[in-house]
Amino acid sequence: MIILEMDERHTLKVHKDTGKARLTLTADGIDLACKKESKKRLLEYLKPIEAHLFKGRLQLIISMQDVFIQYKENIKGRVNKADLIQAIESL
Repeated sequence: MIILEMDERHTLKVHKDTGKARLTLTADGIDLACKKESKKRLLEYLKPIEAHLFKGRLQLIISMQDVFIQYKENIKGRVNKADLIQAIESL
């Protein structure tokens, strides 16, 4: 499991789950939401310069260098796009 720190309270955990990648948003160590997707599809999502990924409680907003993590329509933090790609590729 790889943990990407977003701020003092929020983290994005990236880990393998039955052949797919699971992204889990946590606040103060409590899981808030997760999204399970194939590595290939996640990496394809991260290629564009700008995109808005997923529907539902956990969404990713892609920019040039960062991925903003949105939970229930509120941005909870951001992670470096290259760090997230590296975390997914290492699964």
